[in-house]
Amino acid sequence: MGSNNGPVGQGLDNNLIRIDAASSNSYSGSGLTLNSTIGTQSLTSRNVTFTSNKGESVFVFASSGVVTSSGNLGVSGASSRTMSVWVRFGHKASQGVMSTGANGAGTGMALATSATVWLLGYGNSGVATTITYNANQWYYVSYVSEFISGSTHRLRLYINGGLAHTAIITTINLTNSTLRIGCDNSGSGMSGFISRSNFYNKALTDREIQKTFWNYQSRFGL
Repeated sequence: MGSNNGPVGQGLDNNLIRIDAASSNSYSGSGLTLNSTIGTQSLTSRNVTFTSNKGESVFVFASSGVVTSSGNLGVSGASSRTMSVWVRFGHKASQGVMSTGANGAGTGMALATSATVWLLGYGNSGVATTITYNANQWYYVSYVSEFISGSTHRLRLYINGGLAHTAIITTINLTNSTLRIGCDNSGSGMSGFISRSNFYNKALTDREIQKTFWNYQSRFGL
């Protein structure tokens, strides 16, 4: 496992949390504590293991696993945000990948899947996209929630650096809360691998997301 973080991505000034299984600064290879390589947040894992899969250092999630930030993110509801992750699913099913906020009508946000497509979740509801995915394939996925006004946000889904879906939500309530990696707002987990994950307190631009994908795509064989 390397000790560096590889190429520099975009939006670093607004990157609150970054974990990277390939960085010993983020994870030593044993124990339950992960450290953000940006900022001072630590994160705690539960039922998550670490391994090297096809040459890539990864965190392994098996339905009940989750990684949780040690404290709230300090991002209010009237703020934009972006969750980004390199993820590879072991099978296709309803799965939660990353989330913030409580579970309830209109609250929180979650990057998730159904058995066939990507979902932009918010609380116990969400937007089902028409964007399909495959098992046993790496994806760089970014879920952008861009604050417009009041409880209205523009949601954007990026797959491997490209804009794949947009939606306007007028009833979302995003409170200051912890970050959860490997599950949605209701605690529904995933089966597969996560290697890198980032949370930003801004709506990343097309260019910023594309730049990060280009910087790391060779690492994941894309």
